Amino acid sequence: MFVDWAVSQAAPSALGPPPPATVPTREPWVSPPETYDGHLGKCKTVLLQYGLVFDLQPLTRQDPVTSTYANFIHEMSKVFDHPVQGQDAARRLFSFRQN
Repeated sequence: MFVDWAVSQAAPSALGPPPPATVPTREPWVSPPETYDGHLGKCKTVLLQYGLVFDLQPLTRQDPVTSTYANFIHEMSKVFDHPVQGQDAARRLFSFRQN
């Protein structure tokens, strides 16, 4: 009885560690996010959609700009995140209305 117990306890270690989990070769299909047109009201929605794509398809992106979400956000900021200055700032201030 002891021998059977000892063999059953020794068997898993004799086999070695379990094989590593396999990495899927295909990523799930995700519909492409909508194209961002620079409209401030859509920015959060578009970034959320792109964030999901980055999470679900990490192997798809080959371009350095899209290799990480941080790189992507940095590039988006360079293109779309410009401070309001000069006459545009004045126009926006004068257009404020209280509801």
